[in-house]
Amino acid sequence: MKNEIHLRLMEPEDIEEIYDLENSSDLWRHTLSGGPRSRRMITDYVLNATGDMAVDCQARFVIEVEGNIVGAVDLTAYDAVHQRAELGIAVKSDYRRRGYAAAAIRQLLDYCRNTLLLHQVYALVLDDNNPSVSLFCKLGFQPCALLPQWYRTPDGFQDVQFFVFFL
Repeated sequence: MKNEIHLRLMEPEDIEEIYDLENSSDLWRHTLSGGPRSRRMITDYVLNATGDMAVDCQARFVIEVEGNIVGAVDLTAYDAVHQRAELGIAVKSDYRRRGYAAAAIRQLLDYCRNTLLLHQVYALVLDDNNPSVSLFCKLGFQPCALLPQWYRTPDGFQDVQFFVFFL
């Protein structure tokens, strides 16, 4: 990867690009998001997020390369008692397979370990999403469960792999 990535919390000026990313139909199936997001939903999140995981129970970051947004990475389902959160990532199609997702996840894991003091981060990945399965395995996430027929797609129910990374 030639260009360094930078993670930062979302800003109001990012709303249009995040709107486009969230509404990229090729990502809906793989991100388990279930469909599009309205501009208002995204705007409300960006304007109202406090940046405090204890309050918001989530944090959404843009992945920037040389000032360009190439994707987003999220921590959701934050659980302070059990010290864990779910990780989700989406990279724009023009920027895939360039190492940006791996670099973003590594940075996010450092943040989870050193700032949030989490014990574990987990990810749910459709079993047939080979690029994501390979990415999480390469980064040291442990596949610990296969959830049969967990997620419904237009093609029927799909299995989901549950990955965990212990910090």
